[in-house]
Amino acid sequence: MGKPDTATRDQTSKSHLVSRLLALLALALWISSLTQVGLVIDHGTSSPEHRFGYMILGTGWLGFGIFCAAWYANIPFLLGVLVLLLKQRWPWWLSAITILLALDTFRLTEIPGGGRADVYAYGIGVFLWLNALLVLAIASAVRDLEAKTDGLTLFDFLKSPLSVSYAIALVLSAGLYMHFTVDDHAGASTTELKYLPYGSIKRGTVCKATVSLPTATIELSGPLELVGKGYPLDQPWLFLSWGIPVVRKNSIDYALQDRADINSIYATTSQGLPAARFSFEATDGSTATSLEAALTSGDGTKTAFRQKWTRGGRTGREYCPDLIAYPPDPAVPPFSLLLSTLKLPGGIKLPTVRRPEIAFRGESVHLAPARLIERKGKPPSRPVKGNGGCPADIGFLDRDQAAIESGGPWRQSLRVVERRYLLMNNQELSVTCNDNLLYLYYFWPNNDLKTFALYLQKRTLPEFRVDWNAITHVDYGRQERFGGKARMRIDSVAEKDGELHIEIAEMDSSETVGLAVQLPPK
Repeated sequence: MGKPDTATRDQTSKSHLVSRLLALLALALWISSLTQVGLVIDHGTSSPEHRFGYMILGTGWLGFGIFCAAWYANIPFLLGVLVLLLKQRWPWWLSAITILLALDTFRLTEIPGGGRADVYAYGIGVFLWLNALLVLAIASAVRDLEAKTDGLTLFDFLKSPLSVSYAIALVLSAGLYMHFTVDDHAGASTTELKYLPYGSIKRGTVCKATVSLPTATIELSGPLELVGKGYPLDQPWLFLSWGIPVVRKNSIDYALQDRADINSIYATTSQGLPAARFSFEATDGSTATSLEAALTSGDGTKTAFRQKWTRGGRTGREYCPDLIAYPPDPAVPPFSLLLSTLKLPGGIKLPTVRRPEIAFRGESVHLAPARLIERKGKPPSRPVKGNGGCPADIGFLDRDQAAIESGGPWRQSLRVVERRYLLMNNQELSVTCNDNLLYLYYFWPNNDLKTFALYLQKRTLPEFRVDWNAITHVDYGRQERFGGKARMRIDSVAEKDGELHIEIAEMDSSETVGLAVQLPPK
């Protein structure tokens, strides 16, 4: 066969021009979608994750685990673009299947993997991606039209019913997209806008609550009283960590002995009127569907603000960012509104300490080697939770009202003369004393190694200041497994020649043991 003449080649090239241009346009839209936010992911915190198109392209194939087929629309799309660029026909029904697969995006409610990852909103990347698939469908239809004609110019295509249909579809989709994104951003509350990047559309109803502006400021010359129930709004330690000097809850005043140590919280019986009252009412505790909060002066004569936040969207895990309760964020209402209306001479400080917990981990913890001194006979009989070597006015209190009211069964109340300090730890702490020194501790059994880890924290009195934290291992009782049943206590401590000499009583084996623990370097 001879080669086609120049006119035939020009006609063939001309007949494929429009479909190839449309295929290139589809590819350009698809590449553009990779550079834009495709999904906004909610991890249950005050900071959302903006997942871009290229990130979804790399991980979206995992969707088969939750029966979401949207990612797989990319495969026939790229194949279709390649076929059209090679001047071959691409069946229209394959384009239709591609679009149907892509629409499964809107059925996706969460991203598979560890932890919470809910789909909160769709970004502009999704709009560009869907339009790329739509343009490919138009290109495949144009290729069929080109095969039935001697030639189809771009002008011919623009006059055809096919281009008019696409123009109408494009205008409608763009119009709906613009309507929803403009409506979402125009009506969204301040904190909702943190979740919605430019051009995004929320999956559910947008939170439209408008945060009220404070009408007054309140001089905090006394305690801030918390009135209501709902974690963490009712936690005194939170407001103390943000620089509030005294926080009142249920007729108990809480303050910090040391501003840098959240475990130096102490409680006293309240006296007089508070300087300000922060009241709140939630319909379902910290998972509230609505929250109403107000700040008034202690005598009730002045109201700084009164605001109600309502959860938007469906029930379940979709909510308004205004109502994120944990982790508490001083830049998010109602905390930001509260802190902006309280006036202190030194100003309100942002959080400087973390959630209260005895710090037995991290760089400040000394890993202390220990050596066995001696074994003894049966220890003296007394309760495990004693105050070893401590005066009668130092020790842990059972069922102390201050510990109960401050929240959480893991928080303990330690009486030190006239003050009650509140301590939080995952394990129940004990205490032993030596003159003006106080040692908090607990034992943690390792049944496999038949040893105990001993956690120690030294504090000075009367300042209740942390001197050091240490962890050591007690290689004790190798003859039989503890089985998690052994009960240990420290009867006495003394510092000698750079070591802490400890007398440990093991209540079940009727033995005591002397242990020398290397002290942290000064």
